Amino acid sequence: MSVQDDRRSEVDVEVASLDGESASAPSTPEPPPPPPPPAAQATPRGYSWLATMDLQPGMVIARPVVGTTGSRATMHLAIGSVITVDTLAQLVNKGVECVAILDDHPPDPETYAGIVLRYEARLRQIFEPEPDDTCRPLFEALIDNGPLEC
Repeated sequence: MSVQDDRRSEVDVEVASLDGESASAPSTPEPPPPPPPPAAQATPRGYSWLATMDLQPGMVIARPVVGTTGSRATMHLAIGSVITVDTLAQLVNKGVECVAILDDHPPDPETYAGIVLRYEARLRQIFEPEPDDTCRPLFEALIDNGPLEC
């Protein structure tokens, strides 16, 4: 067997044609296996959602944040990322409206009650005038779970 025949046997595979005869066709390489999923990070307890305009440099991300341009994800902030001035500018540029921030000191009951009232008022604006039958379960779940997961 010549070198050329040897190379051809590595590249070609035998396949059956429609009329039952064998034919040679170039082999196609198998696609690489998918990458392993990223290591799951546990969501920390004791965090609150803040509007992007209320964020300050030095705050720590408690839930992953994904910023988009059009339909493409173009920014990802992982749990534990520290917010910087540049990060704030990117969040605004990507249209991110709120971010979960680590909060080792949950609000006192009076402050929390005010947060709940604003949260529920905003949900009522979003679902106004009244949620229809398809949206009602979502609306009720959002109200029941409240604005913070502390």
